[in-house]
Amino acid sequence: MPILVASFVSVGCVALPGTAPRAATTTTTAKPHVTTTTTRAPATTTTTTTTTTTATTAPIPHAVGATWALGDSQGAYSNDPARGLPWPSRLGIGNGADGMQGAGWTVPGPHSSQTIAQRAQALAAANTVKRFIVMAGVNDLGAGRTVTEMLAGVTALQTAAARVGAVVTYVGVVPFPAQSYVAYRNADRLAFNRALAARYGANFVDCSASMADAAGWMLSKYSLSPSDLHLNSAGEQALASCIAAAH
Repeated sequence: MPILVASFVSVGCVALPGTAPRAATTTTTAKPHVTTTTTRAPATTTTTTTTTTTATTAPIPHAVGATWALGDSQGAYSNDPARGLPWPSRLGIGNGADGMQGAGWTVPGPHSSQTIAQRAQALAAANTVKRFIVMAGVNDLGAGRTVTEMLAGVTALQTAAARVGAVVTYVGVVPFPAQSYVAYRNADRLAFNRALAARYGANFVDCSASMADAAGWMLSKYSLSPSDLHLNSAGEQALASCIAAAH
């Protein structure tokens, strides 16, 4: 599948120049044998430009195709060069995960104020969507949500997709680094993935086997650090390749 390469253009601001000073004016009044000269000081005008920045929520992406990714920060763009392009961009599909840092099945993202199902509804309202590919759950597990609660969010996505006739491919939550803050919930990660597999069968993709070490933790070559949940560039590519190979 094609790899989408993103480029970014930085736009600067140009200050408005001040108005030019008014030239000096000389007035001469003639009287018999008397000359009077009056000099007026030049006038200077200063222009001040003020820039105001207004905070907004993450915008809804618009069409680049009929297949859209959903997810959390694993699929969002990052300014960390060690992460490289996120997995949706490597698949060449619409990135509905962008701006969804911190989001999950039950947890709205702090930038988007949306859960996964809510983002899907917004994408479908703004675009023609035929297929969603989704990986999410780590933020729910980190927030203490149960597998049952997470599956309720999955049902909400499935309902939203059915309304617009879209198919959903579910990608299991990838392994955690052994020292990550959610490592204690690894059993729930596995239970959630098993539930997705049981529900959706051929529409479920599990990349754990190719990304985990012998103990079941994320391979060190795929994570930013032993405690960082985020994938590095090699990890993002491994995930994208696994998804592409399955479909």
